[in-house]
Amino acid sequence: MAYLHGKSIIHFDLKSGNVLLSTRDKRPVCKVADLGLCKRRRDTYASGVTAQRGTLPYTAPEVLRTPGQVTEKADVYSFGVLLWELWTGKEPYEGQNYHALLHQLSQPNTRLRPPLPQTPEWEDRGGGPRELAPGWAALVESCWAEDPDQRPGFPEIVKTLRDQALSLKHSARSRAKALPAAAAPPRS
Repeated sequence: MAYLHGKSIIHFDLKSGNVLLSTRDKRPVCKVADLGLCKRRRDTYASGVTAQRGTLPYTAPEVLRTPGQVTEKADVYSFGVLLWELWTGKEPYEGQNYHALLHQLSQPNTRLRPPLPQTPEWEDRGGGPRELAPGWAALVESCWAEDPDQRPGFPEIVKTLRDQALSLKHSARSRAKALPAAAAPPRS
């Protein structure tokens, strides 16, 4: 996403179904797919993006409210929804009526967001540890900022995620060092 935004390209449909995961040298690799709705930023201003673009639960409010003034920060909003989905294991706004949701998200001064969980439900699915939750919640909230200018860019998001990963690695090492050494088995 940082690469696309560096080329002034807005994806407009960033969602879990458009993120492909693989491994290379036993390390996870993430690829963004389905570039069919992409537009250059200057083209969104010149022609105005008038039709709803993307998949509604992931669509930034400004795409619906002021379509001719959309920036790359619309993708950041979508990424925040994707992070929420990873956190909860649920689809955003699951079970809500599409037209009611479209109406709510289109209204000015309406801050509709899926609720952040109190505890990370990913632990039940073998995901990240509990101490990741505060940083993850802060990142999701910053991606969902009502004012697009207040949302981080993808270089900042990548730095935040790397810092969280390093912090987890450091705390795991600290916990491992704090464990007592295993006693040698008794000799027979």
